[in-house]
Amino acid sequence: HRLVELVEEEMAALLPNPETMALLKAAMDAAGEEERAGALPLLEGGATPAALVEVYRRLLEVLPRLNLPGAEACAGELRRALARAGELLGRLEETEAKLEQLFAQMDFRPLYDRRHDLFAIGYDKEEERLTNSYYDLLASEARLISYLAICRREVPPRHWFKLGRALAEVEGQLGLVSWTGTMFEYLMPSLVMKHYPHTLLDMTYRTALLAQEQYGKKRKVPWGTSESGYYAFDLHFNYQYKAFGVPDLGLKRGLIEDMVVSPYSTMLALPFLPGKALVNLKRLLADGLEGEYGLYEAVDYTPERLPPGEKRKIVLSFMAHHQGMSLVAMDNLLHGQVMQRRFHAHPLVKSGEILLEEKVPSRPIITKDYKEKVEPLEEQPRPAARLVRTFELEPRRVLPRCHVLSNGRYYVLLTDRGTGYSRREGVQLTRWRKDCLLGGYGFHIFFKCLKTNRIWSAAYEPLRQEPDSYQVTFAPDKVTYTRVDDLLSTHTEIVVAPEDDVEIRRVTVANNSREDVVLEVTSYGELVLGDHQADVAHPAFHSLFVKTEALPEEAVLLASRRPRAKGQPCHWAFHSLVVDGEMLGQLQFETNRGNFLGRNRALYQPQALERPLGGSTGTVLDPIFSLRQRVRVQAEGAVTLTWLFGYAESREQALALARKYRNGETVLRAFEMAQSRGQVEANFLALTEERLALYQDLIPHLLFLNPLRSRYAREIARN
Repeated sequence: HRLVELVEEEMAALLPNPETMALLKAAMDAAGEEERAGALPLLEGGATPAALVEVYRRLLEVLPRLNLPGAEACAGELRRALARAGELLGRLEETEAKLEQLFAQMDFRPLYDRRHDLFAIGYDKEEERLTNSYYDLLASEARLISYLAICRREVPPRHWFKLGRALAEVEGQLGLVSWTGTMFEYLMPSLVMKHYPHTLLDMTYRTALLAQEQYGKKRKVPWGTSESGYYAFDLHFNYQYKAFGVPDLGLKRGLIEDMVVSPYSTMLALPFLPGKALVNLKRLLADGLEGEYGLYEAVDYTPERLPPGEKRKIVLSFMAHHQGMSLVAMDNLLHGQVMQRRFHAHPLVKSGEILLEEKVPSRPIITKDYKEKVEPLEEQPRPAARLVRTFELEPRRVLPRCHVLSNGRYYVLLTDRGTGYSRREGVQLTRWRKDCLLGGYGFHIFFKCLKTNRIWSAAYEPLRQEPDSYQVTFAPDKVTYTRVDDLLSTHTEIVVAPEDDVEIRRVTVANNSREDVVLEVTSYGELVLGDHQADVAHPAFHSLFVKTEALPEEAVLLASRRPRAKGQPCHWAFHSLVVDGEMLGQLQFETNRGNFLGRNRALYQPQALERPLGGSTGTVLDPIFSLRQRVRVQAEGAVTLTWLFGYAESREQALALARKYRNGETVLRAFEMAQSRGQVEANFLALTEERLALYQDLIPHLLFLNPLRSRYAREIARN
């Protein structure tokens, strides 16, 4: 393991080199008894840093009397090792002083509720009071704090006896119940707290270990459950975390619904059941839990969370506090409960040991009489939810169908007609209005056949020309527009990159005729790069602060909004084109809306589609992004154009993103990761086909001016 290697490297740096060690051993054989005794910690190994410092100092004193060959080089090596050991010892002493200070400054009284004589779970900062939940069970990790607080006289001893002592019976043995039945609740305090034979806690430890072992046996998996990560993700692909325990010991409902095994739970059992724990660890290793820094966080056997056909999923992460507990447990096993002895050597800790000698009550209160039946885990067939919706063209529909793509920061709204907007958190990137009759808002791609002069767009908007065939697909990860015009078909896929604030439009043009076709492909998007309400209130003034820039050699357009006040952030956007096919002529561009549309024209009949783009940049009156490239589509062939649009916080970042996504492998990875994120998001939100349809059908009623609002205004007001 890498962790072992790091420790070995650190320890090797504290010792002299092998040549010096060999010389010292030879010299010690001929030296006197005093010199040999002084060097024994070094020669036999196992010396602490403090002992090494002392040994090196004594060796440097006696070295002149040993008549060693190469004594000067040997002395230099000893001085180097002394410096390293002294440096480490200094760091350890500094850490010790910090820990002593932290311990002295701890004060648990603010979390103690004197009415209940219990510690609250936490403090509600907003309401400025303790929470109404308490640590009220003796079988809890919090008993370590209870013990310390009593020893420090911060809370009265009666608090210890206010902790619940209800018992559960497992295979004829009694033990305290806990809230979630985890190994952590039972065994974590034992890393430093002593327990005595034939006491309540000793009996509880044995019962908890038996229950954990039996639970794993019944489930036909390794044993050892505690709070840990499991195989579920949030929207940022972070593993989720919660407590998993044994139903026979835990009061919490629903424990039987999960089966997650964590290696650190077995590690906690090492000082109690070393033989069985080692066998269990070997089972975990056989299941693939060995990682670079030790054993992975957990393995999830819960059928509902596993992909079809798989029996387990490993949680590929490491948590420092779980690794730390594992190291302490191994230290206790190998060195006779050394951490317990150190902890109880403190007079303050020693003063409360009588609390740990509590005997088993003669009239125990037994709870958990009803035991849930534990069955072996079996794969449960789950019908796959169809989260993909497909629509035909409905130009007479009042409100369009809508879908939202997002990576958690960057949002793209898309309608079945091809309109929408792009937004990055609070920054509106492209222009948007609520009136769905106007149309045209969003990011559009135009095609022009140079042989026939026919013009059409990738979606229905903004030209509103009905194609021979039209289909829109809304999937969790992307939106797809497919249309056929004569013998040319266009397939447009739109995703938002999960890793960056970039939207990708991959357009594939297929030529189904027997002749080559030359197309002029043009993009268009109106820029805002600021507050949406400010753009609605005064678009002309709001646009004055946007400056554009072109880099034709890289097929990139840049735009930035200058801050209007000190301390405001500077917003940047970029637009780029990558062509996989035969290109003809030079790239054209335009960043002035007036030049693109022309006088008294709208987006459904722009003059730019009739003439070359003007190439204007700088502080334009109304900024847009527009790129144009001619391409040749071979007979019965296809050309793929990838349009990139994204947000950045600086010019350097914008250029870096544009260059990054010019790589085809990066674009392919973005599509794959978007698909994975879509699946994770669907599982995280528990989306079903019915829920997804309902949410998507609600979007247009929230975003567009809706005639139903006027019709039912009185009912809405009453509600």
